[in-house]
Amino acid sequence: MKKSFAAFLLFVVLKSFTSCQKELSLEPPSNRQQDSLTLVKTIESIYYDEFDVFMAKLSEQYIYDSILNQTVVNFTDSGSYVSPPQVTRYTETFQYDGNDKLVQFTSTSPYHPISKLDFVYDASGELAKTVMDNQYIARAIVTQFSTAMVNNQKVVSSYDTTGWQIPAPSGRIDSRPEICRYTFNDKNQLVKRSLYSTSFKEPSSLFKDTTIDVNMYNSNGYFAGSNTSFSYFSFPAAPAPFVTYQELSYTREGNSAVLLNSLMHIYRSVYWYTIDEYYNGFADALNSFTFGTHLGPPINSGTLFFSDHTNPSSDVHEAGQYQNSFDSKGLPVRIITPKKFGNKYGGRMEASYTYTAIKK
Repeated sequence: MKKSFAAFLLFVVLKSFTSCQKELSLEPPSNRQQDSLTLVKTIESIYYDEFDVFMAKLSEQYIYDSILNQTVVNFTDSGSYVSPPQVTRYTETFQYDGNDKLVQFTSTSPYHPISKLDFVYDASGELAKTVMDNQYIARAIVTQFSTAMVNNQKVVSSYDTTGWQIPAPSGRIDSRPEICRYTFNDKNQLVKRSLYSTSFKEPSSLFKDTTIDVNMYNSNGYFAGSNTSFSYFSFPAAPAPFVTYQELSYTREGNSAVLLNSLMHIYRSVYWYTIDEYYNGFADALNSFTFGTHLGPPINSGTLFFSDHTNPSSDVHEAGQYQNSFDSKGLPVRIITPKKFGNKYGGRMEASYTYTAIKK
């Protein structure tokens, strides 16, 4: 059930992961002296399939509670996970400690596998362990983390210490990667993600072996695209691997990083892990299957290339133009994605946003 979903949101300084790294500021210089932060308050997303048939509607309300030191998200979901559609309401809660760290995520969603995820940090503030409660299995899933400097870049490695499998409703078996390495540049941006696994069973009985994502950023420090390579080995026989490749690139418009900064405000220093490692409504609400879609101002246009070396005739080339509307302050209030760019149904997605201000 793991997916690479990207997410979104606002004006926050992402603290340095290590003392030798530079601090990454996500706020425009003109906003850094202000006493308040502008964050996403509500999102309403409507999904269509490739034939422009309505598929689902998802409404979200964000509550930022400084007294309880948490963020609560209330969802009203009209059919994005079940057929025939039905209205389901659930809540996700992000809890922080006194050191400004995300320490627990909980969800009451009947559709997402994770009901609770605890984050444990070492004395230096680095992520050391996660403990996951999964509604499909009756035991906790523990993942260990280590941090090192490699060629002047921070590298975080996660190790699956329990090796779990989940019988998903579709009948396929999902399992976590055995090793996942995240590489950051000196601005604490995720520049590379490497997954190494031989235990991910696809419906076609291929076993995923390696996935490498390389992320690119523009001159303003915003996510601009990625190159991804996948290698698969068949089972039980293991001939030469099946190799696929994907390129994705974006251009952006406007100056508002409100979506990016809201994301950072909610996930804090572990934004890179939470986006990538678990499926949750918050990330899914941004309607993106690719890391980094909302790591910057709204996207203006996007291109996608997908290639399978075993079947060149199946190569996919896509280009799409986004439709964005802004308010008088330059905040995005409506985003319409092109088909195949951020909708699991293959069609367009229409999202509307409102905002709130909180004290720093």
